Amino acid sequence: DDDKYHMIRSFKEFGENHDIDPVPGSQVPVDNLFSQGLIVGLAAMGFILGIFVVASYRKRFFISFWLMRQRRKYKYKAKKDSSFIFDVFISYSQEDHDWVTQILIPELEEKEPKLKICIHERDFRVGVTVTENIVECIDRSQKFLMILSNGFIQSQWCFFETHVAQHQLLEHGRESMLLVMKENISVKKNRSISYL
Repeated sequence: DDDKYHMIRSFKEFGENHDIDPVPGSQVPVDNLFSQGLIVGLAAMGFILGIFVVASYRKRFFISFWLMRQRRKYKYKAKKDSSFIFDVFISYSQEDHDWVTQILIPELEEKEPKLKICIHERDFRVGVTVTENIVECIDRSQKFLMILSNGFIQSQWCFFETHVAQHQLLEHGRESMLLVMKENISVKKNRSISYL
């Protein structure tokens, strides 16, 4: 105390050289106070990390799509109609599987002009992630057809496919999105669907 210019190098050193109580009326040792501060700091970091992990998991499809776009950004060349291998990519929920495969697809593929249809369960490549398959197949389809239903609104995969198609629409200026309202919608629409 006599040396007013003495430099305190740490809170612990200050506590050891001064007769103080960290909290008025308490007798908490300085070491314990430091440990408690460390625990609180680590707990706060863990909480923030947990929020980040949960948010990343919920947006994992979109993060994956963004990363793929970054890899392909400098390689992309605008496609001409002759480079498309599908006429229509159909996005539908599993609840509408029977209607799509037994009624809609036969109408489109077997009757003139006999369109070439892309659906995930039949035309996705083996050994490639679902996300990559979706992006590639939508890019190589002239049109994107949404089968709008309550099941579609609640499907994360359908939401992701719609996001990819909207990105394609904005990036390449193609009027490629078509919509079939299969039933009246009783569940809450997300913002992307409401915009359409």
